[in-house]
Order: sequence, then C-alpha cells, then structure tokens
Amino acid sequence: MVSVVILAAGQSRRMGQPKLLLPLGQKTVIEHVVDQVARAQVDEIIVVLGAVKKEIAQLLSHRDVKLCNNPRYAEGQGTSVAAGANSVSEESQGIMFLPGDQPLFHRNI
Repeated sequence: MVSVVILAAGQSRRMGQPKLLLPLGQKTVIEHVVDQVARAQVDEIIVVLGAVKKEIAQLLSHRDVKLCNNPRYAEGQGTSVAAGANSVSEESQGIMFLPGDQPLFHRNI
C-alpha cells in the first residue's frame, strides 16, 4: 500500500491570497493536484489542511481523500509533514509527499 500526502496547509503569504484556491481552467489548483494523484491509482490520498481548511475541505468533499487538520500550520511545513505522516494508514508501506501548489506535475508517480 502506498499513501500520498498532499501538503495544503500553507498561508500563501508571499502570494497575498490562497493560491490553492486560484482557478486553473475549470478547477482550482488544489483540485488539479488531487485529481492527478487520484489518476495515479495510489491506495490512499491524505490532504493536510491548515490556513484555509474550510474552503479546501468543501472543494474536496466529493473526492475520495482523507482530510487531516494541522493546527500548527503557522509553525512551518515540517508540522504538516508530521501531521500527514501521522494520518497514514498502518498498512502503508510507503509515503510520498507532494506540495499542494504544483498542479502541473506529471502523474506517473
């Protein structure tokens, strides 16, 4: 079993607005990332939420993902990595971490 943890808890301070919610074609940035991972047919997808958790959770409510809240997101990305790793199924034999703001990656993961 392979789990993918998508890091989506950031504050987008440099961007000035939540970049994961920006439109890219017919979907948002985070929807593109989640859909690409889903097409790769991994066993488990976990999305770590933080700064805009309500908005992202609503966007992903119809997708087969596990949502994980990171209340310490403001302390840095390492806290999101830890929160995601702690949410992975016990049966998982490997974890891949992906940033939630890279929607154009190739899906052959």
